[in-house]
Amino acid sequence: MGDADGPLVGRFAPDLVWHTDAGPVRLAELTRTARPLLLDPTGVHAGAAGPWRDRVDVLTGRFTPADAPGDDLPTALLLRPDCHVAWQSPPDGPDADGLTAALARWFGPPGTDRS
Repeated sequence: MGDADGPLVGRFAPDLVWHTDAGPVRLAELTRTARPLLLDPTGVHAGAAGPWRDRVDVLTGRFTPADAPGDDLPTALLLRPDCHVAWQSPPDGPDADGLTAALARWFGPPGTDRS
């Protein structure tokens, strides 16, 4: 899998609600900082994103649509600061190679993992 895979890649991020232990928050609120953002429902991609933590915020939780329930929710998403999807995890499992390729493409070479 590469960083150009996934039906949402290159598109503006869908209107979603992200649920954490602290409660629900709309995607628009999460992106107000204009920092890259990895939304990782399973937490399996956080390790691969570690070397970019100085530039990319990583959140675990779960998605729901903002307006209505649905079954066709995205897997993990990497969002650019302009809220376009830079990478989407494939539905069949983790894709650390695709994620690291997208992170390097959009946000430069890996740095030191400070997490």
